[in-house]
Amino acid sequence: DQFAEESVVFKNAVSNYPASNPYMAMLFTGMYPHSNGVIAQDDSDTAEYNICLRENNNCFPDILNNAGYNQKYIGKYQPDIKPEEQESISVDEWPVTRDANLAVNYIRNEKGKYRDENKPFSLFVNFNPFQKSPKQIPSKYLDAYKDKSIEDLLDRPNVKLKDAESKAEKYVRNYFASVTGMDENFGRILKAVEEEKLQYNTIVVFTSDHGEMMGSHGLMQSGVWYEESILIPFIISWPEVIDPGEENALLSIPDIMPTLLNLMELGDFIPEETEGIDYSEIFFGDTVKKPGSVLYFTIPSDWPEGGRRGVRAVRYTFVIERHKGEKEKYILHDNERDPYQNHNIAKKNPEIMRELNEDLNEWLEKTKDPWLKIDDNLIINT
Repeated sequence: DQFAEESVVFKNAVSNYPASNPYMAMLFTGMYPHSNGVIAQDDSDTAEYNICLRENNNCFPDILNNAGYNQKYIGKYQPDIKPEEQESISVDEWPVTRDANLAVNYIRNEKGKYRDENKPFSLFVNFNPFQKSPKQIPSKYLDAYKDKSIEDLLDRPNVKLKDAESKAEKYVRNYFASVTGMDENFGRILKAVEEEKLQYNTIVVFTSDHGEMMGSHGLMQSGVWYEESILIPFIISWPEVIDPGEENALLSIPDIMPTLLNLMELGDFIPEETEGIDYSEIFFGDTVKKPGSVLYFTIPSDWPEGGRRGVRAVRYTFVIERHKGEKEKYILHDNERDPYQNHNIAKKNPEIMRELNEDLNEWLEKTKDPWLKIDDNLIINT
């Protein structure tokens, strides 16, 4: 909360494809999945489809390397590691604590052990708390929630415990314990930045790859279009340069790379193929053209023309589901009148759907999505 008070908080940051691998690929390339090659989660079931970053992608680390930056990446990373190349290792420490320790050491850089002090540096820390396995979560975080009932922790009106009770009840305390632990360890990283007197020339961003349903609508994990799944924190701080406040612009994951590069005065390094929007001027009071919607999608690895496509607009969420051999399904939520998205109002609002479908088709054309090969002029039939 303290970090948010001192930062710019984006209230409508959206994980366009709320899954780890597609998110990371968009973050590091500034491009959407059909351009960067990572159209789905890459695991043993999808290995035959060669879902990984393309060799010619000019990624964030490539750009920073060319600009002369020291670089450090700590934590979970997957987009260009094929399943047969992955190697398991055992650790005796909770990964969040371990990763924070590594980050603090890198920032302090005692005796120049970790980086060249004459160069700027970038540091990515990707916490992976393994909340489904509580054995490594420190007891001080677990104890804070041990006496809390599931009703106390899951008090959103759209939680359906009957459908997700076993998993939600099993994991919810671990989940909140992990959040508390990550918060504390993120604070340790911020403290190290301040102790080294780096805060005034360091941009710090706190964000996430996706949300968590945790019983809302009877679902677990992410991937779906609901707010709990797609809305993520995006909090950015640069003391004495960026004034704290809230920003309502719709932010997509590919927007992050060009925005940060321009803030770092590396705008000339932004690749021409970047598909994201540069929001850097927004921090200094300048006018930036903001999109009226952002894209949402999930893509089957074996059928890129199917899955889900939709838009999250300022007021509405509109989604089309397409599965082989089935009629397409339309979903429309009014997030202003129905913030917990309990009602699908698609059948009663064909005109709103037509307008949002026009936005969707523009996004699909821009992102070279093969979805349009099946039906380039979708007619909403309710």
